[in-house]
Amino acid sequence: MWTALNTLGLDELETGFLSTSAPLEPPIRADLFGADRFAEHGRSLAQAQVVAKSRSYRANFFPKLKGNVATLRDACAVLETHAGLDHHMAPAAGWLVEHGIVLVQQLLSVRKAMPTHYYSKLPRLAQEPLAGLPRVYGIAWAWVAHTDSGIDESLLKVFLAAYQSHSPLTIGELWAIPTTLRVVLLENLARLAERAASVQAARHAAHRWIDATVAIDRAAVLQQLVPMLRHRGLLHVFALQLQRREDEWSADGADAAHDLIRACLPDSAAALQELQRQEAEDHQSVRNAVIALRGLSVIAWREIFFESSPMLARLHALPVFAAESNETQDRGLHAIERIADTYRVTEAQVCDAVVHRVAQSGGALAPNAAGLSSGAPRSVASDADLPRLGARAAPLHWLGADGLADLLDTLGEPRGRLGLRALRAWRRHRTPAYLGLVLLGTLALTAMLLHAPGVLAMSVWMTVVSAVLVAVVASELVIVLLHRLIAESLPPRLSARLALQSGIPPEQRTLVVVPTMLVDEASIAHAAQQLEQHHLSNPERHVQFALLSDWLDADTQRVASDQP
Repeated sequence: MWTALNTLGLDELETGFLSTSAPLEPPIRADLFGADRFAEHGRSLAQAQVVAKSRSYRANFFPKLKGNVATLRDACAVLETHAGLDHHMAPAAGWLVEHGIVLVQQLLSVRKAMPTHYYSKLPRLAQEPLAGLPRVYGIAWAWVAHTDSGIDESLLKVFLAAYQSHSPLTIGELWAIPTTLRVVLLENLARLAERAASVQAARHAAHRWIDATVAIDRAAVLQQLVPMLRHRGLLHVFALQLQRREDEWSADGADAAHDLIRACLPDSAAALQELQRQEAEDHQSVRNAVIALRGLSVIAWREIFFESSPMLARLHALPVFAAESNETQDRGLHAIERIADTYRVTEAQVCDAVVHRVAQSGGALAPNAAGLSSGAPRSVASDADLPRLGARAAPLHWLGADGLADLLDTLGEPRGRLGLRALRAWRRHRTPAYLGLVLLGTLALTAMLLHAPGVLAMSVWMTVVSAVLVAVVASELVIVLLHRLIAESLPPRLSARLALQSGIPPEQRTLVVVPTMLVDEASIAHAAQQLEQHHLSNPERHVQFALLSDWLDADTQRVASDQP
């Protein structure tokens, strides 16, 4: 087979697309669904998918990504070559040539967005054809197939809500949906690119068979090409291209070409119509996928997840949680994941326990007429009311060291109490513990230095003075080392904050005071300029900035430099 392709003078990439042993994979495409059909499909898919009980998984997710990268690169290289030669190409090929580099970059960025350790924690499917792959991969596959690689936020909400009405997704699965959708879209584009490049290579092979200037056995070349092209599903493309240039055939291969066309094109008009229909569908799929890849980064994913997930909707019904910033909400969600994994309970159970504890503290909303199943209701508490609810109305209180023991009581989970007691004891006594470490370290270092040769020979009062001086220096060294140890061993953590999406309310108006010294005109001008920058970069109506100034120390109440 390679002999025939080499005889026709095809390049290495074209030869690879025509001679590979695997048949062309069809695009990820199925019947288009509307809202009602997607709701029905979401429920049926949740019932059909079986999650593997074992934590071991088949590592076929990222190797597939590497294969898609190679396929896209090679296919775009073939198509770019033919575009440069001004050859006729299908519309889908034009889109792929224009966006080829961007698509490869998207594929390479997916690995960073979903590292192996994150992927390995996601629930995986137990049954073929996607056995070993994440459950969310099957969801993304169904979405891409039934939207023809499109994206529609309202439909996606319907689909995910219907799915989770039967099988709730974990927090990790929800946050993996954007990246997994990107993976499946790129998988589809790789299939479409491979088909476009293979079709282009088959047409080029037909042209080279007709236009060959060297002496070749055309009948023998066709005999070798036919089984290879039939296996790849490209024989009709090759035959149609031959038929278009029937008037240019050489006499030595005409009989073989006629036999080939009669065998594989009993109805050439129908075959041509089918090829054109396929090219039109591929063009639409490529166009949709490219537009969807561009749009994935601007979709309001948080809104979709909170409205489609019953668990997140229950959390979002809590006034404090709904008013928190995205970073603070994420801290709570990560804590739920961590507790569920540590104590082998479901995330929904942890969420229900948090809601129960917050409700007991008076920090939950009364049930509304719509109920929690209608999405993520907005809090009716104003920003000014939030401080009066107290810390126990915040989910982070129950997910942290202060309230975790009570949360475990609600879960009926007695494990982990020893570690919690130790953590609470450390939080209560951390200041004495810190001072004790400084004192012990200072005493130990001072004792080591005082045992140096010659020190013990000094008089008592000289030894005492030396000990005091050495202790001062030793304490500085111990404090520096202790602070360095704390900084290196404890990661930084953002303080919990409110989003205040409507701005700071009048009841919480704030004055930011910057202390400064009135040294000279230049430093005063610099301080005033900084004050203006703070004001302009924080356009909050109820936030003001001020300088709290003071004179330099002087022997008298007023000095000559004060007035200027």
